Order: sequence, then structure tokens, then C-alpha cells
Amino acid sequence: MAFILELVLVLASLLGWWFVQDKKNHKKYPPGPLRLPILGNILQIAAQSPFPSTAFLNLSKKYGEVMYLKMGMVSAVTFNSPQSVHEILNHDKAVERTRTMLPMIEARMYAQNLGIIFSSSEPWQKMRRFTIRTLRDFGFGKAASMDVVIGEELDKFTDHLKNLMKKDGVVEVHGLFDLTLVNVLWRLVTGVNYAMDDERILELLKLSNEMIQNTKFSFDSSATFPFLWHLFPSWSGKNLQMKIIKALHKYCRDTAEYNRKHCDYKNNPQCYVDVFLQKIDETANDPETEYTDDQLVLCLLDLFQAGAETSSKTMSFAMLYMLTHQDIQQKVQKELDEVVGKGKEVTMEEKGRLPYTQAAVLECLRYSVVLPFPPARQASDDFYFHDYFIKKGTVIMPNLEAVHFDEALWGDPRNFRPERFLKKDMTIDSKLASNLVQFGGGKRVCLGQNLAESTVFLYFANILSKFQLVKVAGDPEPTTVPEQGITYSPQPFRVLFKSRA
Repeated sequence: MAFILELVLVLASLLGWWFVQDKKNHKKYPPGPLRLPILGNILQIAAQSPFPSTAFLNLSKKYGEVMYLKMGMVSAVTFNSPQSVHEILNHDKAVERTRTMLPMIEARMYAQNLGIIFSSSEPWQKMRRFTIRTLRDFGFGKAASMDVVIGEELDKFTDHLKNLMKKDGVVEVHGLFDLTLVNVLWRLVTGVNYAMDDERILELLKLSNEMIQNTKFSFDSSATFPFLWHLFPSWSGKNLQMKIIKALHKYCRDTAEYNRKHCDYKNNPQCYVDVFLQKIDETANDPETEYTDDQLVLCLLDLFQAGAETSSKTMSFAMLYMLTHQDIQQKVQKELDEVVGKGKEVTMEEKGRLPYTQAAVLECLRYSVVLPFPPARQASDDFYFHDYFIKKGTVIMPNLEAVHFDEALWGDPRNFRPERFLKKDMTIDSKLASNLVQFGGGKRVCLGQNLAESTVFLYFANILSKFQLVKVAGDPEPTTVPEQGITYSPQPFRVLFKSRA
């Protein structure tokens, strides 16, 4: 008994010493909850909410809008107010990406500084500039060109949806928009336009979704204790993730090889891949070149996943919100009927005359928070933020939920209410809308923002113009509580689509 008591006293003394030292070592750091040895703040975060963004927001009410957290082996600073989020997104010392937070990301990048999303420094700047410039040459970002592409894909999607409706009108929404939204961008990237029932691409999209939904930034064992990913490959999800990564790598490499062998890319480039292949040939003798086959594979993978993921999830959430808010659906359709005509095609030319429809789309973007944290950044150097010290290498986590659900900014953020974006004269409150950060911000802002905004608006407006969304009799009541992963997505639900034509 005496031995046990002595052991408890020793452990208590060591724990007390550890707390004192930890506080001393982080004296100038942002405030945060008491950190435990090894675990850090994992238990406090988990006790707040299963969703990290909500947990951080709850903790910030006690510790402040800028918090220092330790999640296993990861040191992070989270930003949990509109002002701090906007400021850190534009901070020059918080631009670099961290690949080591998730070993899966490192493996996805061949353990090299490749691609557009997770790369850093000069290679990232060079690939981003090249990608924007090249895609723009093929019409990316040009309103007239993109409207044509979106319109053609929308027609295909509408026919596909009608085919799915043939039996009883009931359609499973999960994954419904993945392929059609990939096609919008993929035509410019690869020159390929997939049929809506292409089995190979549908399987790849399914695998991509699995990888994203099975990875959770703060509660994922491989994020908090990266070594576990290697020690326990089955339990940690490594085996599944590597299987998916290899399949996606192969698809992107096969895509590049097809253009190399079957397209006249040297003399008549028709897409992004062709121009990239030209650059590979031109710089083949340069040992320092950024233009390699691996680089092309990663750029393609980034564009493929980015093109499918956020816009597709946003559209799925939009369908869910219209299903659960029938009154708002009816208001959108009333405006569409009056301005465009019942069941008629909506184009970007009508957008300015559809303020309520615009407001509904903006509210879908605000309420869904598909990407609660932009791809993780890290401090490129020691710096101070509002008198708080942030050490080089610290993970930077702007909490976008803190912006989209800030009570001071929105008044009643937990209510789905498109009217908040309308001024008294029924025009869009552009100043309020500018607070939305679903595409990130600063130098790392999503390069496809304009395309995504146009695509979501046109798909949303045209679906509501042509179809009524009704709850399926006998199905459970749809929930707006999302499934979490790197991105948030709706829980599976079905819709009874009824033609309005």
C-alpha cells in the first residue's frame, strides 16, 4: 500500500512539474486548454464535438479567438473569428503547406514537393501560375467559353437525371454530381469528356470520396500520431489509403500517356495535358526542371479531386436544404418562373435578374462549410500574431465555420435564411457576401473559384427550374448534420424528383 501511495505521489509530482514546464515553454504562445502529456488536447477537443471545427469554435469561447492546441504530436494554432481568419489567410508567414501532418498526403505526393494544392515555395508558385495561364488559354475563367461548357454538361446531366427518374422518380443524391462536375473542368485539362455512366471514372470518383471521407484532420490517428500510420497499416487506414492513392496515380499517369502517344501535342496542343507534355520535352535536359511526369500526375490528381469534391458536395447540400426547406424552394421557383419561365433553361445572362436565387446559392455556400479547414498551412518562420508568438513549423488552421456561423456577423447563423443576403431594394448585399470564405483566401485562394461559383449557380437554378424536390415517403427524415472527413458531406438521402416542365 505504501509503495502504491509513493508511486502516485511521484507520478503526481512529475505531472505537476510537466505542467509547469509546459506553461513556461509556451508563455508567449496563444492561450489554450491545459495540455496533457502525449495526448495534448485531444480529449478536450473530443469532449466538445465530433466535428473539429465546432469543437474549436466552442473552445474559443473560453480561451479566445486565437488558440494554441496540441493534438498528439501536432502543434497547431487555430483561428476562430472572421477577423482572425481573414487576417491569417492573407498573412505572408502563413502561406506554406504542411505535408507531414497527414502521412497519406506525403504518400500521395510521392514524398516530393509536387502538385498545386499541397506543394510549397517556388515549385508551388510556378505550377499555380502555369496551370492558371494554360487553362485560361483554353477558356478557363472566360465567361463565354465556360458558359458553353457548363451548359453542355448540364444538358447531359439533365438527361442522366431523367433516366434515373424513370422508375419512380426517386434518386440517391450521394455522388450524383461527382462526374458531371469533373467533366466541366476535365474537358479543358485532358480534352476528355466522359459519359455519365462511364464505369471506370465512376469507380475512381468513389475511391477518391472514400479516401477523403476516411481522413479526419484532428481526430485521425495518422494526423495526431503519424508513426501509427506506418506501424499499424490496417488499423490506421494506411492499406486502404495506399490502395486508393495507387489507383488514382495510375489513372492520372495513364491519362498523360494516352495524350503522349495518341495526340499531336507537340504541334497542336488541345488541352492542359498537351501543353504540360510540351514543357516536359522542352526541359528534358534540365536537371532542375519542375516539369516531370510525376509533377504532371500530381497536378492532374489535384485538379481531378478539387474539380469533383467541393462543388459536388455543395450541390448535394443544396439539394438537401431545398428538400428540408420547401418554402425556400418554392420562392426560388416562383422567381425562376417569373423571370425565365417555368421549366426553361437558365443561363448566366439571367443571373442578375434572379436575386433570390443568387441569395439561396450564397446561403447554401455559407451553411454547408464543405471544407471547414483549408488544406493545412504551416508557419514559414517565427512570427507574432496579435502579440502571440507562433513558432516556425506550427500548423496554421483557420476555422471557416467560425466565419460562416459568427453571430455578430450573421445574427442568426444557425437558421437557413437566404434573405440575409438581400438588401431592401432586392439586390445582393455584396459586402456581406464578401465575408464568405468557402474558397479560402489570400495567395492560396482556390484557382477555380469563378468556375465553381458559375457552375453551382447554373446547376442549382436549372435543377429547380425543371424539377420539384420532394421527400420520399417512408424514408427517414433527412438530417443536415454532415458526415465528416477532410471535407464535410451530407449523410445519404434520397429525393423524389418531379418534372415541372
